[in-house]
Amino acid sequence: MARLFALVCLLAAGALAQPVTVAAASSLGPPLRAIIARYQHRGGEPVRLVLASSGKLYGQIRSGAPYDLYLPAANRYRKNLEVRAAKVLARGVMALYFPPHTGIAAQDLGQLTDPRIRRIAIANPRFAPYGAAAVAALKAKGLWTEVRKKLVYGESVAQAARMAAFAADAGLIDLGSARQLPGSHRALPLNLYPPIAYPALLLSDRPEARAFFAFLSSEEAQEVLFAYGLRKP
Repeated sequence: MARLFALVCLLAAGALAQPVTVAAASSLGPPLRAIIARYQHRGGEPVRLVLASSGKLYGQIRSGAPYDLYLPAANRYRKNLEVRAAKVLARGVMALYFPPHTGIAAQDLGQLTDPRIRRIAIANPRFAPYGAAAVAALKAKGLWTEVRKKLVYGESVAQAARMAAFAADAGLIDLGSARQLPGSHRALPLNLYPPIAYPALLLSDRPEARAFFAFLSSEEAQEVLFAYGLRKP
């Protein structure tokens, strides 16, 4: 009877356990889903993933959203947050992307001046580091004035990638998304835009949150990140 009671208590505790909630930049969606699957396959606690632009998530956290971890696409989003621990996971890479209907093989940013390219999708630079990086790259190549009227904005880089594939003629998006889309893409030189760093910020003292935070630094998790087009910090 005592064993049965202990089992019932254990099952009840498991049912009541709250998943680790991870708020992450949308560009981290695919690799994080793969990492979470591996983590749970190893017996880790359930993890709930919330994806949006870094700026939108930052605003939610500042307003009291109860996230355990925050993984933005820029170090600046650590400002004014109560962080228990932090580490930089990877560096993002931006890509020039053309969908199949254009018939254009991606080579360099100068192709965006082609009259066939009427709409160029980027993330909103106010909220998404990839959007700010896109603007910086265009200015670095002296193309900003010529192409700025062609720009259409997604709330996040993931939304910009969808727009680039289905509603625009080109996109400046993250390399991970570009690799998954039909069409042509090319990684942009890293010196064209400010570094896109992906920090992992631990916001909670929950043991379950600390365990997943530690797993993000494991060799297995790092291999997944790099397989999705990210680079070492």
